[in-house]
Amino acid sequence: MHLTLEKMKCAVLTILFASGLYCFGQQKNWEQLTQSDKTLIMQNPSIPHFALDFYNNKYDLSQDSLVLDFLNKVALNKNENILPFYYFLFIKMCNVGDGYIGEVLGGCCINILSNHPNYVFDRINMQLKKGDEKEYSIFKSHMAFEYYASGLEDSYPNRPSFNEFETLLKKKTNIINKDLMLKLLSDVKRGAIDMINDDKKRDGPELIQKPK
Repeated sequence: MHLTLEKMKCAVLTILFASGLYCFGQQKNWEQLTQSDKTLIMQNPSIPHFALDFYNNKYDLSQDSLVLDFLNKVALNKNENILPFYYFLFIKMCNVGDGYIGEVLGGCCINILSNHPNYVFDRINMQLKKGDEKEYSIFKSHMAFEYYASGLEDSYPNRPSFNEFETLLKKKTNIINKDLMLKLLSDVKRGAIDMINDDKKRDGPELIQKPK
């Protein structure tokens, strides 16, 4: 008897639910939290005052060092309790930030996905089902630009090469989010290669072959 991919997903999900190993939506988005839950999270002493000011629209992203320090904090955060707050602020920064901020968002996207792939994919999946592609586009475009600007094959401190990133996501992403993860990786690589080839067309060298 051969099971279709969708039936296999349903079977695995049933087992995970029964074992208590997975609960869709268990890690709530910031917008889904009650005000008391939000207040409790924002009282965490590890959250910098800048983050609270930005959340309350009292900060315009003009002080470079504070913004970059916070983005680094968000990118490397592994605390699940404050993840909804940090992620909410990160997306807000992506929507309003430009210039020097835009240049570092790709690395932040890569690190956030590396540390919390299923949280991000769960959220994006829910939005895509509503026809909202905004956050998918944020991750796709910023990561593609990062790998275009810094190289697909090069790795740096706190930023893996594309192949390392791909291997990590395939290992950490659950089966429910696998298709979305593969699509995002393909779109990011294709986007980076398109930009690299655009440069090469101006310079003349042989083009890089796109992924199929």
